Amino acid sequence: MNKIENKVDKSEFRQKCEETDQRITTLETKQAEILQKNTETLQEIVKQNATIQTDIAWIKREIDRKTKN
Repeated sequence: MNKIENKVDKSEFRQKCEETDQRITTLETKQAEILQKNTETLQEIVKQNATIQTDIAWIKREIDRKTKN
């Protein structure tokens, strides 16, 4: 153990650990933001898809109604 302690700069090691922790935290934060944006985008797509399906159903009914008359 003494050999390792003599070869490792503890303050530099701690600094590198802190820098790594900060990078990981930043990445996790960014990932959460991206996931939130993706979720919001998917929800908007679902709403638009529902609207389109409703419009298509309405158009089909109108076509059927006009062709029967």
